[in-house]
Amino acid sequence: GDSALDFFSKEAIEDIKTYYPNSKKFFRATLNYESDSYERIQLHIKSNDSDYIIHAISGLIFYKDRLVSEKKCFKKHNEISKSLSSSFSNLKTSKAKKTVLEQDKTGNSFHYTIYYDFNEEKTEYIKLGCVIYGSEYFDKEKFFDHLRLGFQNKNFTHWMQNEAF
Repeated sequence: GDSALDFFSKEAIEDIKTYYPNSKKFFRATLNYESDSYERIQLHIKSNDSDYIIHAISGLIFYKDRLVSEKKCFKKHNEISKSLSSSFSNLKTSKAKKTVLEQDKTGNSFHYTIYYDFNEEKTEYIKLGCVIYGSEYFDKEKFFDHLRLGFQNKNFTHWMQNEAF
């Protein structure tokens, strides 16, 4: 519900915004954000919103050494999971689930995700996951394995599930 303009300039956001394949209702902006915890911040904002209200936000940590990236990501994932579970003990928490990443047609990339749901409909939640790319997909796309901790509201969730792809 905060305005992205409280943290970043309009120009910085506009220069890097991208859209999803089937709808321009929301855009995403992934900004460099060097902090003790994250390297980048990804924001999702309604395209027609002059106030730049944040509907979803994620912090990202990249693991560039493929030999140890999975191990390092899972270690950080477990640390954050323990912290979230103690901080949000009232939230319904899913079991960690390993799912194949659809965009990698080789089937060798996956994400390992836990959801912390704010409501029964599972439309507002915290999402904690490691994304691990298979070597073929990594070589082709040059994406780094990463940890993502995100929060999103029900308007954004509905759009992602029904319009974005």
